[in-house]
Amino acid sequence: LGLIQEFAASAKELSENAAVQGDQALAARAKALYARALETLGHIGEALVVAKEAAAIDLNEPADAVDEIEMLHGLVAALAESDKGGEAWTHALRMAELAGQQDDQLIAGKAYWAVGTVAFLNGDGDNGVLYHKLAADNLAPDNDVNTWAFFNRASAVARLSAGILDHETLE
Repeated sequence: LGLIQEFAASAKELSENAAVQGDQALAARAKALYARALETLGHIGEALVVAKEAAAIDLNEPADAVDEIEMLHGLVAALAESDKGGEAWTHALRMAELAGQQDDQLIAGKAYWAVGTVAFLNGDGDNGVLYHKLAADNLAPDNDVNTWAFFNRASAVARLSAGILDHETLE
């Protein structure tokens, strides 16, 4: 709906809620959500701090793969926006590994999209193309037409910015 300020305020309230603090996995997920909201608003420094807080939460049990992907996504986005591409890439590779284990194509597709974008931002067109192809294989208009459309536009822009003009870019 474009209510980004409201999204950020709600995510912050959720991340600070006492009920959430009792569940470390939920607390990490809430902080990751808040970091994404801050990043969307352009508050990159604050987003990076919150994303690192989310990543630093010691989970008593192994994290659910979807929760870990969401946490990594927030961290990777904040690092990439902070010109810390090498560190972002390290976490992006873990996200790609988790995406490869996903049955949910939408979650896998979004994760691969982020990994490919980090590669393009790092000047690595080959990996950018590879991971955006994996994203395209998982994102479909049948699952979520908006995400599919946003991805295709963003992927074309990333490819063109990297000087890649091939059939897939035109498609």
